[in-house]
Amino acid sequence: MVQGGSMKKGSSSKGGSSSQKLSDKKMRKMEARVLEEKLVTLRAAVFEPDGKDRNVCAPLAPFMKYDRNGLDCTIEFYSKLPADAKLWAFELVKSNMEELYDDAGYGWDDQDKLSELSEDGTRFLVARNKDGQRIAFAHFRFTVQGDVVDQMRGDTVLMVHDLHVVEECQRNGLGRHLMTLMEMVARKTNMSRVSTMCMMGDENTRAFLGKLKKGQFVPDESMVDVCGFDPDLEGFEVISLALAMPPKPPVEEEEEVDEEKELEQAKQLVLEKVTQAFAQKHGRDPTQQERAAIAAAAEAKLQGFTTGSQTGKERRAANREAREKASAAFEKAEGRKPTQAELDEVLAVVAPEAIQTPAKAPPSEVESPTCVADVPV
Repeated sequence: MVQGGSMKKGSSSKGGSSSQKLSDKKMRKMEARVLEEKLVTLRAAVFEPDGKDRNVCAPLAPFMKYDRNGLDCTIEFYSKLPADAKLWAFELVKSNMEELYDDAGYGWDDQDKLSELSEDGTRFLVARNKDGQRIAFAHFRFTVQGDVVDQMRGDTVLMVHDLHVVEECQRNGLGRHLMTLMEMVARKTNMSRVSTMCMMGDENTRAFLGKLKKGQFVPDESMVDVCGFDPDLEGFEVISLALAMPPKPPVEEEEEVDEEKELEQAKQLVLEKVTQAFAQKHGRDPTQQERAAIAAAAEAKLQGFTTGSQTGKERRAANREAREKASAAFEKAEGRKPTQAELDEVLAVVAPEAIQTPAKAPPSEVESPTCVADVPV
């Protein structure tokens, strides 16, 4: 039978000086602030927005029945067990677990178990047969991993404290069905895992868990890092089914680039730099028509008309485009076409590759040697 019970009450949490307890209290408060987001998730699993207890099984109505292997039963959800149901559950747990508790050195305590079944936050599933008799129950809570040693640390978990089936109804799949139902509840409430505590030497519980989910219920090794959990010291293991990976850090979205704005800023920067270079070279600021030609040529350059990755044909076309833009801007500002010298003066600063160089005269077919040494042998 799966059980968790009050095993943590037998751990090292008892004792200690008042100053130590005060220090632990402060630490728990600090950890509670760090875990605020997880606590919000836990509250949402336990309560409705109006503060009433949440029926976490309401969306799972089709699974609140079990009709297999000779059993025909309905399953009820409780946020608080009625007095008669609590007494029945207590007697069932005691008959199954008292001897195991005593053998493990914990010692069975009636009052501890009754108090545990009455604590705030407890949630229950109770199975009844078609005659209305209770035949199984599960006791679980929404908490965090470190709660097994009284620490508010770690991921959110649905912690199964008890799962018991009356002897005559065992080995008919009802316990497996209740575990599956609690897994579904855990997923619906955004828990990171389903966990339970298994006492050292409780081979029946260990074997039962090993058959679930194709062996995915395994000792929770993360407990060591989460809260320094030592199964040998505590006398029990935490066995878990991981439901989700830890959340990944959000990926920052790339800001949308305003290409037109960036191009305008680049054009103004180029125009400013070229104007300064023009003034340094000629000892004066460019005239209005020269400034217009500079701006046109700069724009042409930024638009990619003179990029180095172009082919020769594309580059010649781009240079021609740059000359035409600069010439048109000059003509618009001055009312006349620029001379070749005026156009080259502007292009020399902005796009020197666009300057037209005079074509070289074709060499003569055979040049006369200037000395005997030039004559090919």
